[in-house]
Amino acid sequence: MVKGGAMGDGKAGKREKKSLFGRYWLYFVTAALALLVVVAIDRIDAMYFQTSNDQATPKNAGDVVKFIPKHVTFELSGDIGGGGQATYLDVDAQPHDVDLTSLPWSFTETTFLTTVSATIVARVKGDQLTCRILVDGVLRKEVSLANPGATVTCVVLSA
Repeated sequence: MVKGGAMGDGKAGKREKKSLFGRYWLYFVTAALALLVVVAIDRIDAMYFQTSNDQATPKNAGDVVKFIPKHVTFELSGDIGGGGQATYLDVDAQPHDVDLTSLPWSFTETTFLTTVSATIVARVKGDQLTCRILVDGVLRKEVSLANPGATVTCVVLSA
């Protein structure tokens, strides 16, 4: 007998007789891992991106939140003198210029927004001017000035 020879020790035979799993174990592990990833993605997709309408809905899903309208009123009063100007911001924060020909002057705007800011700036050639901002009939800001060429500013940041 030959010792240490390639043919006589039987190692070549053992390599050929490996089991199916022994030869292809890496392919089996890769396939199992891919299957696990597919199942995980499907579960996550089902949890967060439901598109069917047969899911249970909360008890308050049909409730409509009703907002009470807000009425914002700008008022100017005083001595107009030879005329005046006013600029106010509407509920959408857009400026509007008004040429004043007589006082008192008033403008009311209604909104369904939960909060609104109100601003008015006015000046007259007369000696006295008062501006007021009312929200739902409640006086929120009043500024009065008595001097020639009176200019007043009223601001309500959150109404």
